[in-house]
Amino acid sequence: MVTRQIELTEEQNETLEQLAASRGEPVSDLIRAGLDVVLKESARPESRAPHLTARESELLFAINRGLPAADAERYRKLVAHRREGALTPDQHRELLALTDEVERLQAERIERLAELANLRRMPLGALMEELGIRPSPHA
Repeated sequence: MVTRQIELTEEQNETLEQLAASRGEPVSDLIRAGLDVVLKESARPESRAPHLTARESELLFAINRGLPAADAERYRKLVAHRREGALTPDQHRELLALTDEVERLQAERIERLAELANLRRMPLGALMEELGIRPSPHA
């Protein structure tokens, strides 16, 4: 038998230990069983992920790009203040600037989606469905 070392997050380790205890099995047996499932699944030809070109990877990265986390959180807070009618003039200007950035990113996302659909020779709607992207209810 070969020994391998893996690094787990605290949460993963805790979950593994709880699951193994609930089954009355050693953690190592549970890990081996999980690895067997992954290896068997990856050996099936239909389960292999399609190869992406460099351009497709770039486009998917751009499609999935959003506001940085701190800006997104600030945007949500400012929208909530606006709904409450509690925006100061400075907050209003900040919200407008963030809204401009959100709209710019959305426009870029649509352009990249259209380019990817064109590369794959498929309708934009079909690509969005394939990627699990739904149109915004605010569009």
